[in-house]
Amino acid sequence: MSNDLNEHFDLPMISIKRTIEKLFGDEQFERAQHINFVIELLSSQQTDNCLDGLNLDCFDIDVEFQSNLPKPSVISFNKKVKISDLPITSYVNSISQLSESQTHAKNWNILVLKAAIYLIALPELKPELFKQAHTEHFNTVKRLFQRFRTANKNLDTEKKYQNTQEYQRLWSTYLQDPTQSLEQFIQHLITLDTDELPEFDRNLLNDIRITFNYILKNKAKIARASIDSFDDIQQYLRKLRQELLIPKLSVVKVSSLLHHTVLAKTGNKQLADLITGIDANQSSSISYCHQNIPRLHAQYIDILKSLCADIASTYESCVPSPPDSIIHFGSRKAPKPQVITEIFAVLKFNIFSQAEDDLIAIYNHYNIWMWHILLLFTAARPVAEFPGFLKNFNLKRQILMVSDKEAGGRNGFGRLIPLCSFLVEEIKKFLKFLEYFSIQIMMSHPALSDVIQQIEASKLPFLGIIQDDEWKPLSPSTVKNFHPELGLDHANWHRHTARAFLTHKFSEPEILALFGHELMQQEAAHPFSSLSLSQFSKIADVLEQMKTYFKITGVEAHVITQ
Repeated sequence: MSNDLNEHFDLPMISIKRTIEKLFGDEQFERAQHINFVIELLSSQQTDNCLDGLNLDCFDIDVEFQSNLPKPSVISFNKKVKISDLPITSYVNSISQLSESQTHAKNWNILVLKAAIYLIALPELKPELFKQAHTEHFNTVKRLFQRFRTANKNLDTEKKYQNTQEYQRLWSTYLQDPTQSLEQFIQHLITLDTDELPEFDRNLLNDIRITFNYILKNKAKIARASIDSFDDIQQYLRKLRQELLIPKLSVVKVSSLLHHTVLAKTGNKQLADLITGIDANQSSSISYCHQNIPRLHAQYIDILKSLCADIASTYESCVPSPPDSIIHFGSRKAPKPQVITEIFAVLKFNIFSQAEDDLIAIYNHYNIWMWHILLLFTAARPVAEFPGFLKNFNLKRQILMVSDKEAGGRNGFGRLIPLCSFLVEEIKKFLKFLEYFSIQIMMSHPALSDVIQQIEASKLPFLGIIQDDEWKPLSPSTVKNFHPELGLDHANWHRHTARAFLTHKFSEPEILALFGHELMQQEAAHPFSSLSLSQFSKIADVLEQMKTYFKITGVEAHVITQ
């Protein structure tokens, strides 16, 4: 991507016309006008004053702007013309609606287009990079386009959208100066990506940073040394195949063997996925990971030593230990312990702050509290009608059968989750409250009293709220609307919190079973599973520890029912 790229490497000149056509794919809606508009945009921006290093010097400009074609008009999206069917066209159309005064936004949108064009053309520019991984960039491009299409829309100050404030902050705060190098821009985004930023901002900036950083990384991969190294590896593997009479030996197979080796030595799939560079999109466990970096670094060295002491020694002499300032990495969806403590304190306070005779309000807040408690101490997914029916609980054996994802080898039967003693006691207290509530409202709200009886008979889901004298089961959207002040963007923060808490406190197979992340036909209770259910049930004791760690106290239900 540097300006002198062609001076050093014999790269092919790529047709800009063919690349833009490939970018638009099968989208035909006013295709000619939108492609022509892209050509005009690309030719309007000087390559030396915006993100130095992000230019199209590797492309053959084999197409010209056609002045006879009209500028794209505003697209009226409807049931027949959907944004989802036109991700590229709709984004380009949003740029065409920018006013003449919005030069800043226009410049950044052109940079986004340049980045997309480069990524789309990369397999043709450097085909050797794609022989093994077959990396697909279209989803990355579409994601970036969706972000900037929405950002463009929110520049209209006369209209208010759901995230207008956040997107306007993108333009005013995070994308201030385009006159820098690509490296500087990425470093700028990395600097901004801190815990102090709002969750929405972090996610937005992360999407942008990932795309541009991918471009930067592939600039490095184009270096001659990298190519020679890859060729050397291939040549060495060919030599090994001949000497050892191994018919099939490739980089992919070596990587796969390394994964199995790490897994066999450690019994930790998450660790094996991290060390061998498994993409988070291909590893559900990594998506929830929370790792101590010095510990991970030490584990990596130990594995190297067990495989080859010479490599380990070379690695230790060449690679410095991680700085003390960087301690952890992983999911940012788990709130800090203090935040969790405050959330549950507020949820409990809301139960007891209602008027004594307003039993419906008390019922609603108690149900919301139970929803959060159950999600945290079961690490289940927040799905509609969670946790299902009362019959899903076996309080005597302290287990819950939950079906929060109909996938894998469970065949729709869900999975068993051990219940800690704290949770069992809270469920028992809640059941006593339901009985009390049903009796108290029997005369004034007979229909609601009947609902409670149906809940107790497992004919209706266990948790719900009453609004306008109508009962409805809980769902993530219902809970969020009921308590918008909690301000947590991710409904599954409980699950990420539990995963972070359990890391290194319990063995990985049991954690994977709790989260439903086992491999196919290795699910807990599966005939082929070697997991001991008695051992699995002990994870409840560790889950119980969260009560003390997060300073969570149960509901004094007797105060309500006395």
